[in-house]
Amino acid sequence: MATYDNVLLDRIPPTLQPGEKEHILVVQDETIFHTNEYRRRMWVKGDQQPIRKKGGECAIHVSDFISETIGRLKLSEEQIGDQHKLLAEKQLARFKARAIIYPGKGFDAWWDLKQLIEQIKNTISIFELTHPDCTGVFIFNRSSTHKGFMEDALNINCMNVNPGGKQKWLCNTIIPLNNPDPAPGEDDMRGWVQHMYFPDDFHDPKLRGQAKRVRAILMERKST
Repeated sequence: MATYDNVLLDRIPPTLQPGEKEHILVVQDETIFHTNEYRRRMWVKGDQQPIRKKGGECAIHVSDFISETIGRLKLSEEQIGDQHKLLAEKQLARFKARAIIYPGKGFDAWWDLKQLIEQIKNTISIFELTHPDCTGVFIFNRSSTHKGFMEDALNINCMNVNPGGKQKWLCNTIIPLNNPDPAPGEDDMRGWVQHMYFPDDFHDPKLRGQAKRVRAILMERKST
């Protein structure tokens, strides 16, 4: 990676060996605004006070990527012009990495990992065009919305206390080999596959067919 002079902060390009690529730092940050946000301090006459609307109103969420080379990660006017000369299917999906949504009831969904991944896909394409023969080092803002699990992850928050309901399809797991010894007369199930749902031929009719119901729920979610 490049270094910087301690006095004038001039950029010092790295010395690359044959086959090496320069690494470019790219930082992601995000914030949220409201349409009724105002400055907390202002000058007014002694007998006056500011009249402000109640509530924050509409939320505006902004997520962007900034590089140490060109600032905000986006195409230049010249690069955008070159893109417009290409066939539509060969153009980049977006010309800038920044993503803006308006979350809230009746508006966009709140920012989540799925939306961030979609933004990253566009961002990588923009980075590769603006920084040819370079490798990006991406650093992300620490946000609770960025955490995510596989669709069938073993997450206790996705399990029902009782049978039924729109529970998730959880993947099978293996009973650990270091489990405690079984009670006298009980089977040693260490190493056995543990299903997280009841099979269609389960001996209790009330619990039978749960797997089929979960599969139907999954198909319904995919179709929507």
